[in-house]
Amino acid sequence: MLRRPFVPLFALTYLLVPIQATAQGESIAPLPSPSPASSPKTELVTFFSAPTRVRLVAGPWTRLTLLGSSDFAVLAGGGGGLLLFDHLLVMGYASSLSSRTAPEDNTRRFALASVGGQIAWIFTPHKRLHGNVGALIGSTSATVTAKGNANDTATLDYLSVEPYAEIEASVYLGLKIFAGGGYRIMAGKGNLAGIDSSYLRGPTLEFGFRMGN
Repeated sequence: MLRRPFVPLFALTYLLVPIQATAQGESIAPLPSPSPASSPKTELVTFFSAPTRVRLVAGPWTRLTLLGSSDFAVLAGGGGGLLLFDHLLVMGYASSLSSRTAPEDNTRRFALASVGGQIAWIFTPHKRLHGNVGALIGSTSATVTAKGNANDTATLDYLSVEPYAEIEASVYLGLKIFAGGGYRIMAGKGNLAGIDSSYLRGPTLEFGFRMGN
């Protein structure tokens, strides 16, 4: 009969010991939970990190140019390509000049067509107004045709390089307008009716817009 009160007294003592220890400022650390087994991870190591931003851009432009020393002409063109890291612009372009009278032969007309690549560097692209510098590098063909005889045609081929500088404005996200100027350099030996590399080289004024995602 003396053993029955001993059991609840022992249980009460077992519960009061940790409560007293906590009251005296001692903390009882929880038991660590078992962590699931994790499989080892293998990371791919490369020489260069992947681009953080690559966007598609495209748009038209118009160039007012001086042929020879006094002939003004308007070239229409445009292109599309990639904008890398918000700074490096790499595009392809095409442009043309409609048919007009040859400078030294009124019986002939000529037209220009250019294709090539465009590369530019954009300074402070996140500003509303920012500057760009770049160049158009490609080939230009001058087709000279006799008036009234479409079969009397000759084509002159030149290498064209046009460095330029632009001021660009961000209208809203995905649309930028620009204006600038440059100088077109032509290299080639073809000469017909006053059309040659010296006649085709000259300063340019340009404006246009670009759209991108």
